[in-house]
Amino acid sequence: MEPSLTSLKHFIDEKHPSLSIDHIAAVNSYWNQSIQTWSLQHFYLHGQLKTHIDTPISPDLILHAKNSHLDKLNTYGPPCNSMEAASIHQSISTFEFFVSAIALFHTI
Repeated sequence: MEPSLTSLKHFIDEKHPSLSIDHIAAVNSYWNQSIQTWSLQHFYLHGQLKTHIDTPISPDLILHAKNSHLDKLNTYGPPCNSMEAASIHQSISTFEFFVSAIALFHTI
């Protein structure tokens, strides 16, 4: 069974010892986005793919988010300044730790 953001939030709240602070921060980043009034319980997976908090995060969805991210980079080109580069790097890092948290979810 593939976890949703909701089940991952419960998972990190149980404080499994195998979770790093980066895993927790990544899940919390998406969770905090989803609880904003404007989001209507959605978050943007990899900064691109609008996803409901109860949608199972399957390997296909992860691949779709990666491809959407790459498509945007190809469409708009490289970052135009250091702030934009830092934002893109943060988005990639958050996504990678989020995917890693999903892998840990499956092993525990």
